[in-house]
Amino acid sequence: MPIEAYLKNLRSVQLRLLVTIADTGKLGVAAKLCNMTTPGASRIVSELEKNLDIMLFDRSSLGMTPTKLGAGVIEDARQIIRDIDTFSKNVSDLKMGYTGKLKVAAVTGAALNFVLPAITQLKTERPLLEISIDVAASDKLMRGVLRGEYDFAFARLANIHFSEGLKFEKVLGERLNFVVGRKNEFFDSPDVNLNELQDQMWTMQGVGSPLRVTIEKLFQEKKLEIPQNLIQTDSVMAILHLLINTNVVAILTEEVINLLKDSGAFTNLKVLNTGVDPIVEPYYLVSQRNSMENPVTEPFLKILKSMQKFRFYS
Repeated sequence: MPIEAYLKNLRSVQLRLLVTIADTGKLGVAAKLCNMTTPGASRIVSELEKNLDIMLFDRSSLGMTPTKLGAGVIEDARQIIRDIDTFSKNVSDLKMGYTGKLKVAAVTGAALNFVLPAITQLKTERPLLEISIDVAASDKLMRGVLRGEYDFAFARLANIHFSEGLKFEKVLGERLNFVVGRKNEFFDSPDVNLNELQDQMWTMQGVGSPLRVTIEKLFQEKKLEIPQNLIQTDSVMAILHLLINTNVVAILTEEVINLLKDSGAFTNLKVLNTGVDPIVEPYYLVSQRNSMENPVTEPFLKILKSMQKFRFYS
């Protein structure tokens, strides 16, 4: 058999045996470490030397040491074994979810309340994971889910979003608050009626977004005109800028307010006491029906569901 063909058919156990003999200097010890008998190991080495036409080891009563040519062969064998071991570990880690990718999307409240804490814990346990998170309005997130861009998304749903290819689990809804900064005339007011805010400048999410729909329904129930003077944005950073620098009235979830308070950014802001307590419709944990094929999804969900403040509707 041509030497090239012979080498292409070598097994990793043969190469591992050569490396182990070189490391230990003892055929019997190397055989045991490679889970084979000493006669079997001796036969493998002899066949290799015969087919390669190279004396790989010098034998003596003290053991076996690589020849000059053998040392070169064994160094190549050592690199191949390293590559095989690395390949084996990478496959195992990927299968067990210790490496790989997880793509998550969420509305702001869910991102702050559940997703980011869960991801932080997951990265602590599995630092080699590649994790990405998109935070946006529900319509944008659902378009991404339907295109298969995310493993999970926390989004509020319209009827058009329900699809047989998706799984849905309802999560408890968020409480909304009316917030102003120091430049608003009602900042120092202990109580404010909703009708007093009608003519103020507002910032709201886009038309049709769940937060905006919730506020519009509230105004309609109170038989009030929906504010016309408004700036439309989904960005929390943009809303925060407006609150600090203008007299705008903003709608913020409790999760966002708690984050701002924890960071010290709420110092110059105030939640108005309007006597109403709107709760936005629940969002859903949405995933592709085959999402569990990604081994990272199970540990992520396990962390998520262990969080005290995370609750599905029964």
